[in-house]
Parts: sequence; C-alpha cells; structure tokens
Amino acid sequence: MEQSQVLLLLGFVGLAILAVDVYLRKKQQSREAKWREEQQIREIEWRKERNDAEKERFKEWIGNTDKLATIIKNKLIDSSLLYSHKTKIDSEYESIFNDRKMHYADEKKFIANKFVPLLMDRCEYLLEKNKKNVCLLVDSGTTMCEFLKRFSEEASMRANIEEEEKKEKMSISVATNNIPGAMVAMEKGRLSSIDRFSKMSFTCHLFQGELLVTYSAVTGDETNAAVIEFIEKRREDTIFIGITVGNWVRIRSSEPRVAIPMARGTGHLSFKQTLINYSDEIFVISPLAKIFTKGEKDINKALKLDDTKPWKKPYKEIDTKKKIIIGERRNVTKIDISKDEEKVLLSKIKLVTTDRMMGMILHEHAFRLKDTFDKKILSSENIDKIINTDNIEDIESLIMFDFNNLPENEVIQTETEFPHIVTQDPNFLKIFFNISRKVQK
Repeated sequence: MEQSQVLLLLGFVGLAILAVDVYLRKKQQSREAKWREEQQIREIEWRKERNDAEKERFKEWIGNTDKLATIIKNKLIDSSLLYSHKTKIDSEYESIFNDRKMHYADEKKFIANKFVPLLMDRCEYLLEKNKKNVCLLVDSGTTMCEFLKRFSEEASMRANIEEEEKKEKMSISVATNNIPGAMVAMEKGRLSSIDRFSKMSFTCHLFQGELLVTYSAVTGDETNAAVIEFIEKRREDTIFIGITVGNWVRIRSSEPRVAIPMARGTGHLSFKQTLINYSDEIFVISPLAKIFTKGEKDINKALKLDDTKPWKKPYKEIDTKKKIIIGERRNVTKIDISKDEEKVLLSKIKLVTTDRMMGMILHEHAFRLKDTFDKKILSSENIDKIINTDNIEDIESLIMFDFNNLPENEVIQTETEFPHIVTQDPNFLKIFFNISRKVQK
C-alpha cells in the first residue's frame, strides 16, 4: 500500500473517531439537557404543591389578626436568627435542616435543658459504679443539635469545677455523624469560652462517610462500618449510650411498648439502626407531636407519602428483628437476631418527650400515650430514677417532662404544635391526636 493511501486511510479513521466523539458529546449534552429539564419540572411541581398548601393556610389566617401578627413576628425572629447564625458559620446553606431548626424550637430546647443534666448525672454514676468510660453516640438532626449544644455547655461547666485527678481517671465522650452538632460542640464545649486556643472539655469524635445534605450529616456503609469498628475497639472499657431521634416516632403496638424511630433519606435509617444495635442504652428524644401510636402504613398514608415523587418517599422504621454487621469489603448487611436478642434490645430503648396539662390541645394525646405504656412512666415525681439505676432495663420506657410554654390561643397553639402543613389537616389531627378542629371558611 502506498504512503498516500495509508495517509488517506488514517485520515478517514481520524474523521471517524472525530465523528463518533462529536456524536457521543451531543448525546451526552442531550442527556444532560433532558436531566436539567426533568429537574426543573420536578422543582416547579414541588413549588406549586408548596404554594397551594401555603394558600390554603393563608385562607385560614384571614380574619384572625392575632394569628397573623404572631406569624409575622415569628418570621422576623426566624430571619434574625438565621442572619445571626450566618455570621458565625460561613458554610450555612439552604437545606431542609435549616428549615426544620425552628420547628418545635422551644420544646427541643426545653427537653435538652431538662434531660441533659440528668443524663450527665447518670453517666457520672455509671463511671463511678463500673469504673468504665462512657461514650454518647449521638444521631443527626436539629433535635440532636440542641442536645449537643446543651451537653457541651454542661460538660464545660462540670469540667471546670471537677478535681484534676478525677478528670484524668475516666471520661465522658461523644461520637456523632451530626456535622452542625459537632460545630456547636466546638463552640460551646471549650474549657474557656474566651480563649480561642482552649481545649475541649470532652472528646468529640466525628464519624466519616458520605454527606447527606438534607440532614447535614454523614451516612452510608462507610459511616456504619466506622461506628461498629469504633465501638468494638472500645467495648471492654466503655459503656455506649445511644441518643437518637426519628423524623417521626411510632410506639410498638405489642408488648413491650417502646419507641421505634422512623426515617427516610440515603443512609439515614441505617445509621439509626446501627446505633440502636450496638448501644448499651438507648434514649429516643422527640417532641410530643411527632409521636404516633398507629402503624407505619397508616402514618405514611396520612402524611400523603406514596413514592410518586422524590419528596414523597415514605418513612421506614427501625427493624428490631435485624442487626447490621460489617460484611466483605467493609460493606454492611443485615442479619436476623433471635427473639431473646430482640427482647434485650427492646428493653434498652427509652422514650424522652414532654407532657401537657389539662386544656392544652395535646393533653389527650399525652394521656393516651401514658395509657399505652400502662402509666409506667418517669415524670417529675420519680425522675431521679434515671440517675442511679444500675441496669437500663429497670428504667421505665417512657420519660416525660411537663411542658406548657405554649400560646393560649388554640389556633396559634395548633400552628406551634404542628408546623408541618400536612399535619394541620383536621382529619389528621382527629385520627392521630384526638383533636377536633373546625376549619375556618
């Protein structure tokens, strides 16, 4: 073959490669354009649904000037708090986590203020009794962020008044996947608030893993494997206390009656499952209005979650009959556990929430919740039992603190107790919380 023919052939091959490359690039561009279009459509649909819901809420507000004034006031407070937070943390961004920070804000803070000192006293009791360290395994979410803030403040205060020799013998530490919570711990947990080079008053470990933007946390197989390895490495000299929460919480319909966290989002549920599987004690913290006594299917149906859109994925709950373990290549998998193992696991789970006095719209729901637990609860009369009980199994499964710092106006009180639009539906309130609410026309 002559040199000219070879060059010609090479030219054709080059053109063919170029043509294929151009074709593939156009195909990729077409796919990207289609994907962007689908994303825009989904965004438009989501915003339309949200706007329609807001319009329905606005119809209720018309004619109720007290409520309008309260809503405007709350919006102004939200804006000022968000601006204040942005000045401290440059990485602030728009997310569901930030939307949820103001939901049940007073109640979350109240629970943390009441529960944290008691839990710290219990940790110190366990330290002295068992001569072991204590590590709190803290979940993600805004409720946990408030918990970590209060814990950090309490730990810093106690560390400053403890004797040096006592601090060196044993310790209370924290391990979490909660990124904002870890940042709060860095700010509030220092031995000196005015010394920028001050050490932390406790050890705080942040697990590795894949970022879950929705909940400002790390999750996934890597995180779960890290949790298991972290615990197994320290099991002999450390007691692990799991502090978790659910997007919603369901009460088991059969004995023993305990709280079962529900969640959705990549890796979100599996982290809670891992935490519950491997903790020696488990405390589920939740505002009262996020607790249901009905089943998972009923809850998802009432919340109108049917998996037809990305933001309508149903919630799933912790499977107490399963255990997460590390498989090959550090991926995690679930295995069945025996009935005896499940019984032990369930005996470790304690629900921490609030109570309501007569006249509050959630009083009946609180009463029904206590009745579900056969009125075996820890309240203000016997709350100290948390501190000095050796075995977690001997502590009641329901712990309640009286919380009545709510608006007297019933309509505004309902808005406060049920900030999610879908939960303000009169039928939903009647079926799940025994609240009779007339719709204003």
